Amino acid sequence: MSASDTDGSIASWSLDVDNDGTAEYSGAGNPPATQAYTYVVDGTYIAKLTVTDDEGATAFDTVKIQVGSTETCVYNQNKGIWYPLIQSAHDAAASGDTLLVYANYTGHNESVTITKDHLTIKAVDPDVIVSPTDNSQNGFYLNDADGVTIEGFTIQNANHGIYLRSSSNNNITNCTAYNNSYYGIYLYSSSNNNTITNCTAYNNNKYGISLSSSSNNNITNCAVYNNSDYGIYLYSSSNNNQITNCNVYNNHYGILLYYSSNNNQITNCNVYNNHYGISLYSSSNNNQITNCTAYNNSYYGIWLYKSSNNNITNCAAYNNSYYGIYLRSSSNNNITNCNVYNNSWYGIFLWASSNNNITNCTAYNNSHGIYLSSSSNNNTISKNTANSNYLQGISIDSSKNNVISNNVVNGTTANVAYSSGIYLYKSESNKILDNLVTSNTRDGIYLYSSCNYNTLTNNTASWNGKAPSTTGSGIRLGFASNNTIDKNTANSNTQNGIYLQQDSNDNKITKNQISNNKQIGVGVCKDTGDAAPKRNILSNNTITSNKRGILLYQSDGNTVANNTVTGNTLHGICLDSSPNNNLVYNNYFNNPTNYFVSGGSGNKWNTTKTLGKNIIGGPYLGGNYWSNYTGKDSDGDGLGDDDQNGAGAGKYGAGDYHPLVKPPVAVGWVDDVSLTGGPPAPGTVQNPGFEDGSGNSQPHWGLLAYYGSGNTTTDTAIYHGGSKSIRFINYDTAVTTFVVQGGTGGSASDRIEVKPNQAYTLSAWVKSQPGLVGKFTLKVQYYNTAGNQIS
Repeated sequence: MSASDTDGSIASWSLDVDNDGTAEYSGAGNPPATQAYTYVVDGTYIAKLTVTDDEGATAFDTVKIQVGSTETCVYNQNKGIWYPLIQSAHDAAASGDTLLVYANYTGHNESVTITKDHLTIKAVDPDVIVSPTDNSQNGFYLNDADGVTIEGFTIQNANHGIYLRSSSNNNITNCTAYNNSYYGIYLYSSSNNNTITNCTAYNNNKYGISLSSSSNNNITNCAVYNNSDYGIYLYSSSNNNQITNCNVYNNHYGILLYYSSNNNQITNCNVYNNHYGISLYSSSNNNQITNCTAYNNSYYGIWLYKSSNNNITNCAAYNNSYYGIYLRSSSNNNITNCNVYNNSWYGIFLWASSNNNITNCTAYNNSHGIYLSSSSNNNTISKNTANSNYLQGISIDSSKNNVISNNVVNGTTANVAYSSGIYLYKSESNKILDNLVTSNTRDGIYLYSSCNYNTLTNNTASWNGKAPSTTGSGIRLGFASNNTIDKNTANSNTQNGIYLQQDSNDNKITKNQISNNKQIGVGVCKDTGDAAPKRNILSNNTITSNKRGILLYQSDGNTVANNTVTGNTLHGICLDSSPNNNLVYNNYFNNPTNYFVSGGSGNKWNTTKTLGKNIIGGPYLGGNYWSNYTGKDSDGDGLGDDDQNGAGAGKYGAGDYHPLVKPPVAVGWVDDVSLTGGPPAPGTVQNPGFEDGSGNSQPHWGLLAYYGSGNTTTDTAIYHGGSKSIRFINYDTAVTTFVVQGGTGGSASDRIEVKPNQAYTLSAWVKSQPGLVGKFTLKVQYYNTAGNQIS
């Protein structure tokens, strides 16, 4: 060793033989020419000589010392020592040391066991490969080691590429693990709070990245592919882990959480070309799958099995061979804001899964959009769009107590039986509410085979039965009983508005708006070979502008009441092919042909006269209002009393004995008109004539008015020697005609018309007749615009 100072002298020196920051030798003045030191471990060392001059200035120099004949490629940055292998460097390292591994390490076959904490082991050059002597050994094995960083390595041909056992707070960064016998990267037995970042795991014989009984780990920005079994696998109560921004493909399972792995988050991952995309299996609960894409998987995009309280949010599942999202025996999960499309079978499929919510999802171009099966009960399907699916938009099969609400379901494309927008099969006690179901090739809503006690309310089922189909109803029931169809709109369907067939019994069809369907507004019809539907109630519906308003075909025991049936081109109501024991009453029929009957017995067209407001506002319930009834109501009770069209005494059509007659126009009375003068002399006339407002005189009658309910107003009677006026006000929208007819010797006058919102005042005087002390009367009769008497 030597040192010099050009402007002075050397004051002191020190020698650090391994560059660890501690000088093993020092002295005053110039250093000695030689200094002996014995290294006990083979390796490459850096020796550092430092000198100080008489002015306090320092300088140093280093020299690389090779101990032994082995090539050195691992450098302890803290100690300044080179080592031939990572294991030897680890064994000599202290906590906190950094070991740098260079490219010439590749080819040294070793398995590295790490037991020290807080080491950094970093590959300085790219493609530094760790490869054990045989594949029964691990590449890196961290055994109860914490705070270790492994960065930049390629690990191959090992048992596990990187294996952490009971090791926490470690970082695995920018590593590649491939062609290993079991797992690429494996965290086992309470290996917690580790980070795996920017790693690639592929072509491993089992799993790419696996966590067993390990929690609070982060797997971020990793590519995991071509592994024989699982891409990323969390097993046995591996909880609170995060899998983020990973691409997982060409594995048997893409991402699998198994056996009570809970509270994990899978976020922004692309999972594709696997057999199964993302799977939560066997009581893996309270997990979050968010903003993930699962596509081109051979079976399922996202699959939950016996797992509950999970959230699948903002995900896309498409082009999967079977299901987009599949829940089997899983409950209390939420599927929200997901897009599921182009899946061969089902967009979203629930099997034996209950109390789940499917909300704000879009399902299109699947065979079935959203499908619930096999006792999938108490689920809520709301605010979804299911469009352009092949067979059904939303289906419930053998399941009960589900709510389907506020969905848009349209454009199913199959022209086959059971294709429909919303389809229920062998399902009971479900609620179908506030859905828009339109433009499906066959039916809008179809309940088939043991679909009982369901409620359909406030749905719009219109424009169904699109080309090439020539059939399609808004709502159809087959073998479905005790259902309630209430407040729905069924318009402009290719065939029928609401159609009951095939032994569909005891259903209630109420308060629906049904119009412009090409065939039948409401049909209750027997099919060949099937039992006839019976005992259904059709009430308070508005049925307009269909070909037939109501059709009962070979159907018995139904009740048709309180419906408004107008403008239907062929028949208002049709009882065809001998239906029996149906009750039709208190309906409003105004159609070119109001009724048609072919055979049958025991059908009733009216009830017993009963006090109560009827459909046209009259005081009694009885029969129906028929727009072409021209008979009279002789007793003023609002029920017609005359034979009509030769039907028989007091009967309309096929058997309405109490056809409804419209009540008279409202009357305003002008009372307390003063009498003029005293009684006239016998045989004389005082102010003769009954003035009709135009100065025309009629015989000298007193007045007695009939109005509304048929009661008389006796204070309008004019006794001899007096006068009285009645003012008639037309509150209707059409011209009203009435006749004043004299009593006690009088005769009928001409009819008088009163235009809408106008009034007419009748004044009458009486003359005194010998021996006559009583009063004379007028009877006022009202006529409708067709010239038929109203009361």
